[in-house]
Amino acid sequence: MRPQTLPALGPSTQPVDRDTIQADASAQGAASNTENGLEQALLVDAIKKGGSLSTGALRDVLQLQGHVPLLDLEFDTASAQVGEGPYDSLKHLATFMSDHESAVILLVGHTDTVGGLQGNIALSERRAASVRERLITRYGVEGARIQVAGAGYMAPLAPNTSEEGREINRRVEAVLVRP
Repeated sequence: MRPQTLPALGPSTQPVDRDTIQADASAQGAASNTENGLEQALLVDAIKKGGSLSTGALRDVLQLQGHVPLLDLEFDTASAQVGEGPYDSLKHLATFMSDHESAVILLVGHTDTVGGLQGNIALSERRAASVRERLITRYGVEGARIQVAGAGYMAPLAPNTSEEGREINRRVEAVLVRP
């Protein structure tokens, strides 16, 4: 298993910093000062940097957009088991949940297009359940505050025509149900 990165963009271990993103976006004219521009800049930068979002950036994207992909998680084809990690996204999500005691999230699992739709929907729900279990057992997040669902391959982030694209699509996203 390799960390999930988009081809030709290259990974980095530097966390995404909201202030840096805003300064870069202003300097490059890449995003407006609107919330939509900021959330897009945060996500694009996270993907470029191999899926690393700082706690603040994860919080910002989750609150501004309502959902955030946990891009550093690793799943093999046809496997529901999240790799051993450690995963910064889970640490940051657990911190968010600790800081926002009334928050409820929905973890939505996703797959690549290998296999049929119904099997992939079931697999993606098991992936979300695997991440839920990790948040409960390793980070102490209350299980009643984490729901799970599966979307199969219906919402890809990348084309499923290459192994790199399929790796990116094997993911879990956190959706903010209640702040």
